[in-house]
Amino acid sequence: MVTPSAFPGSRGMRIRIVVVHAIVFGGCWIALVARATTLAAFEPALRELGETQSAGVVTWDDRRGAIRDRQGNSLAVSVESDSVFIRPFDVGDREATAGLLAQTLGLPAEEVLGRLVSPRSFVWVKRFTSLAEGARVRALRLRGVGTASEARRAVTRAGFADAVIGSVTVDGVGASGIEQRFDPELRGKRVRAAVLRDARGTPMASRVGDARAPAIAAGSDVTLTIDGEIQFAAEEALREGVKAATAKGGIAIVVDPGSGAILALAERSAMPGGTRIAAVQTPIEPGSTLKALLFGLALSTGLDVRETVFCERGEMPLSGGVVRDDHRFGWLTWADVLKLSSNIGAAKLGRRMGAERFVSGLAAFGFGAATDVDLPGEVAGSLRAARDWGEFGLATASFGQGISATPVQLMMAFSAIANGGELLTPQIVARIDSAAGERLWASSRRVVRRVLSADVARELRRLLARVVEQGGTAPAARVRGVPVAGKTGTSQKPDPEGGYSSDGRIASFVGFAPVVEPKLVVGIWLDEPQKSPYGGVVAAPVFAKIVEVAARVLAVPVVPGGGD
Repeated sequence: MVTPSAFPGSRGMRIRIVVVHAIVFGGCWIALVARATTLAAFEPALRELGETQSAGVVTWDDRRGAIRDRQGNSLAVSVESDSVFIRPFDVGDREATAGLLAQTLGLPAEEVLGRLVSPRSFVWVKRFTSLAEGARVRALRLRGVGTASEARRAVTRAGFADAVIGSVTVDGVGASGIEQRFDPELRGKRVRAAVLRDARGTPMASRVGDARAPAIAAGSDVTLTIDGEIQFAAEEALREGVKAATAKGGIAIVVDPGSGAILALAERSAMPGGTRIAAVQTPIEPGSTLKALLFGLALSTGLDVRETVFCERGEMPLSGGVVRDDHRFGWLTWADVLKLSSNIGAAKLGRRMGAERFVSGLAAFGFGAATDVDLPGEVAGSLRAARDWGEFGLATASFGQGISATPVQLMMAFSAIANGGELLTPQIVARIDSAAGERLWASSRRVVRRVLSADVARELRRLLARVVEQGGTAPAARVRGVPVAGKTGTSQKPDPEGGYSSDGRIASFVGFAPVVEPKLVVGIWLDEPQKSPYGGVVAAPVFAKIVEVAARVLAVPVVPGGGD
């Protein structure tokens, strides 16, 4: 019988074999771990390199959500279109390719050829072509040329509420208006599509092919408080008013005073400064429209409007300047000071109130603070401290000089008069819904503070109704069957060199309808009207045209003889 001990050294041999195997397998294991670690560490770079070598990666945002008016009508939508791209390294005959693409896309051949010689691996030739044009490019079956499906932003009606809607860049990023303010909500999920190549870097087909964005993760829809019919009426009335007054431009705003909802915001050209949404981005001096707020504050302190005041026959010297009226008024009741818009009467009322009380009252009405409206670029206007006014400063501030506010700020102040005394936050967006129809957010009435008692607001509305009577400053604002009220304004434009422009004026009228339980507030501002600088002459008729339509849309009851 043979036993292991019969083979001298066999035990040592087995040990050596085990050690060799351990070294070999251990080395392999270490190599595998090292390789895995290397891949993990350099995976992003390798992936990017792989994409560069094996795919042309096209990245864009998926379909952008729609912007709608409060009835659900689309104002801005995304329309399917084709965009043409090239991979210069894959193109064969560059001159021939450039010629065919230029002819098909209506581009200069030199421009297309310049893109073909680009050192980049991916270049757009033309973004947002028509689907028919994209189909013609695909039919050419050109090596290194492809199309990508993209959603092009389009408005449903050119020039309609464009200041509010805003715009997007060529890459689908909101650049102004609602498009900018709600860009994160409107923009869809970012998606990528790859154009494949083989391991040698050559296309897998005779042409690069098409990149199609998957129809997923579309952006949310934003529904505005804008009423399409009222907006159209405001656009048309403002266009006609600017033309009739030979003005540089203008603004028209309609607000529901009960909720603070902006029902229309129309702009033609831009008011001073050339900003995109002048209604919130350009502060202007309110002029005599401010007298309505002055009287509201005075009534709150117990002013008896039957009391008389001497208006100095049209001229009142003060330390620092002279206050003048257009007419040589003598004794007037306080009620007639407002009806006839006497600057001297207003200056005396401001002096009686005192700078401290007047400044704090205007601040309560929202002056000097942004309204928090959901539009980009809003400014706060200016309201100087009472200590900086002086005698002449207080006098001129009493009829709206030396103070600035945006049109939307002034609209909300007048809305407080109309709704019984509550200053509200303006609303421009009613709700936001996901692409699947899920309600993500809805607006609600937001009260900032109470600025007038209900009784004072009611009395002030009665006084402002006298402004549109015969003998007032704005009989042209009257609407048949609808009692209206409001206040005219004429403000000087600041001179860039200091002081005020000698001839630059803004004519305005801000009012509401009906006088009892108002359903709408309408403000009109015309920039440098050449026909007349007076709001009662050029702005009041625009107000009347808008109210006539808006009252019908909002089912405001017609009062026999009302407004006549």
